[in-house]
Amino acid sequence: MSSATSPYIGTGSPQAESRQDSTLQPRQCAESPRTSTLRVAIGSADGKFVHEHFGRATRFQIFDLNGDVLRFVETRLAEPACQRDGHDDRQLERVVDLVSDANVVLVAAIGPAAEAALFARGIRAYVIQDFIPDALRALQKAILWADLRANQQFQRTHQ
Repeated sequence: MSSATSPYIGTGSPQAESRQDSTLQPRQCAESPRTSTLRVAIGSADGKFVHEHFGRATRFQIFDLNGDVLRFVETRLAEPACQRDGHDDRQLERVVDLVSDANVVLVAAIGPAAEAALFARGIRAYVIQDFIPDALRALQKAILWADLRANQQFQRTHQ
């Protein structure tokens, strides 16, 4: 599957959840990360495809992304925070702690409590189902577009 046909949830709305789109959009409005290297935590059990729900993830693949250079850092094991009857708040915090050095989390799905916990720590959550390299390219494009829009807005307000 390529990023052009990947299902994703861009806004968290029920309408968005049922559609497919060719762009990756942030689930929360936040400033674009400004560091030269992005640390990305990816919910993936097989290390090839983004397919884990954040609260049910048992593994996070950690990558550093610097321009076009992608470096695998490690695999981190997690005890899932979500069960059939909801999530455990303490375990959710442990999972957020596990990825707290990341700037971005890529997952197949995420609930509002987990999204809020990540956002409170300055971590942007993106939802995409794709092969990891394609998902990272989509992330790069989303960040570049956000930077371009911010630069255009800055120029308009400071003329």
